[in-house]
Amino acid sequence: MSNNDKRLRLVQQRPNAAELRHSYTQRFPAWMQPAITILTGKAAVGESLPPWVASPRRKSIQVIIQWLLATAVGLWLLSTHPLTGVLALPLLWLVQVNALRNFQVVVAHHAVHNELLAKKKHNYRLQVLVSTLSLTQHFEEYFETHVRGHHNGKRFTTENDPDSIFLVKLGFRPGESLATLRRRMRLAVVSPRFHAVFFAARLRTNFVTAPWHRKLVAAAYVGLLAVPALLVPWWVFMLAVLMPLVPLYHVAAFLQLLSEHAWTITSQSPTRSEYAERTWGRFFLEPLPEPDRAGFARITGWTHWALRVALIHLPSRFAVVIGDMVGHDLHHLHPAYHDWTTTLWTRQERIDTGNDPRGMSKREFTSLAEVLIHVLRRIADTQVPTPAAGVRLDDDGHDLTDAA
Repeated sequence: MSNNDKRLRLVQQRPNAAELRHSYTQRFPAWMQPAITILTGKAAVGESLPPWVASPRRKSIQVIIQWLLATAVGLWLLSTHPLTGVLALPLLWLVQVNALRNFQVVVAHHAVHNELLAKKKHNYRLQVLVSTLSLTQHFEEYFETHVRGHHNGKRFTTENDPDSIFLVKLGFRPGESLATLRRRMRLAVVSPRFHAVFFAARLRTNFVTAPWHRKLVAAAYVGLLAVPALLVPWWVFMLAVLMPLVPLYHVAAFLQLLSEHAWTITSQSPTRSEYAERTWGRFFLEPLPEPDRAGFARITGWTHWALRVALIHLPSRFAVVIGDMVGHDLHHLHPAYHDWTTTLWTRQERIDTGNDPRGMSKREFTSLAEVLIHVLRRIADTQVPTPAAGVRLDDDGHDLTDAA
């Protein structure tokens, strides 16, 4: 049995998300359940919406303050207490990347859907602000590629989906072997080409294709960033600002995108059932140690669990699949639902009450690794066109015969 088959078998033997979440309700007290829901992304059966869930406006303000404050703390610590600053970097980076990704896939995302503030012009202005702070897509481009492109039922996850096009550009083509795709995924995060392609796209959207007023805002922001760059040592600015803003952001965004849907990347539009099958919930539920463990075995079991949660699941949850993205299938399958701040609880309530006609409960993953393997396996298993005699295809399966 190959290593890939062994890993797949282990995944298949794991309890599903509903079973794991139920075990958390059995082993942890009731007062911890709301926090567990935030940390894992999956609400417990029958769990009520907590009163402290932030409104869209407050959420937007919080993440802006989070980015500015964490960056200021990083600059100050590294400048005045270098050793303490270096030791604090993993936590600071997690907080910074969380804020930057919130700007893009939460605040800007719901702003282009006009689900954030009451008026379109206010959604537009807020998107301009947060997309500038993260140096990501301007409103017009994001609306075109995401709302008209990605959310188009005929283009969703196909070769015409803008997100699919970007993945193909990174080398994730249908028909490649699973081993090749896994290797490509691992190498991408450290590849200079990957980061160059990603950063070039960010520069282009901010300073080439953006409207003039958006270019001015982006230029002003870069000018503001130049102030600390001139006041602190170069290595301090690199670690406190550039690392989270550029390479760490790229890695988090890439893993989020790759794990988001089943990217078949073919020309065929999905049917209604296929559309649903290409969306899912991504949760972070580490199996708890067996309750009958005692003594040293109990200590080692809980230590192993705590380390995996702290070092794998929490970074995945707060840097990669952040906010309501854990229940992103609700956004696609029930587009009339706009109160995205309650996604975690609303999604579970639909499942609890049998109001789940698109089968969200059947498609739930319990770790980032699990869903990534599933996505890569789907890409590998996708049938590529077989050319007829005398027909030549390019790397993406398009006919080159006429062009020749």
